[in-house]
Amino acid sequence: MPTRHAIVAGYFYPAEPERLRADIAAYRQAASAPELSAGREPASDPSSRWSWDRPLLTMLPHAGHMFCGAVVAAALAGVCLPRRLVILAPSHTGLGHDLGFWPEGDWESPVGAVPVDADLGRELMALNPAFVPDTRPHAREHDIEVLLPFLRDTRPDLRILPIVAGRPGDLAGAAHALAALVSAHADDTALIVSSDMNHYASDEENRRLDALALEAFLSLDAWRLGAVVREKRISMCGIVPAMIGLLACAELGAAHARVAAYDTSARVSGDASRVVGYAGVRVW
Repeated sequence: MPTRHAIVAGYFYPAEPERLRADIAAYRQAASAPELSAGREPASDPSSRWSWDRPLLTMLPHAGHMFCGAVVAAALAGVCLPRRLVILAPSHTGLGHDLGFWPEGDWESPVGAVPVDADLGRELMALNPAFVPDTRPHAREHDIEVLLPFLRDTRPDLRILPIVAGRPGDLAGAAHALAALVSAHADDTALIVSSDMNHYASDEENRRLDALALEAFLSLDAWRLGAVVREKRISMCGIVPAMIGLLACAELGAAHARVAAYDTSARVSGDASRVVGYAGVRVW
């Protein structure tokens, strides 16, 4: 049973369990700041199996905790996470298969290991053999690892299916399989997309570009999002996972999306000349 060892502990977030837990508690406190908060909670639709506080998909940023921790915490505030999460993350390295998932074992975290849901992986591969058990895409990626302390803190009995989505040829086919998988386990399964927003423009320009991308995201139109990101040259690293996730949400009947929190690295770095944007978005 392979263990995926934490590779950015002590760099993107503290390696010491007690310090990490204290940081997460502080980020949860900071998440209530008016400039981060989404405001009044949307009304629930009793006819839907998903809601603002039980989203079908949540997009979370994956930078160092000091930069995006408050956004992650705000995006998860009040959320009732299901027991099983399918996590779609981008490939920063190009290693391995374009839809490689970690097939079994555990993912190491300073706050406790998170088991991989091998059954979900086998079901997904049967639905679409483009999904392949492959640990190589995950070997040097940080984009799932940095989220695990927050996700496990929110749901201690969590099980995950980690997937790195590089550049698969058939996004719609991948999304169709994910929609079928979630539909079969809708009572205890949801989607997470790991992505930062635009990189390395000024704070003002970054916010302008991110607003364009988020407007398209909130339309729940994956192809529109892809077109906006491409035409405006928005360096949203998780565009492929986001598009696959949105296509799956459309098949599952999602009708709502809302930005739960947004910020840039300028708040922490003090440098507004070259920033990265971070958004937490819920879809239901």
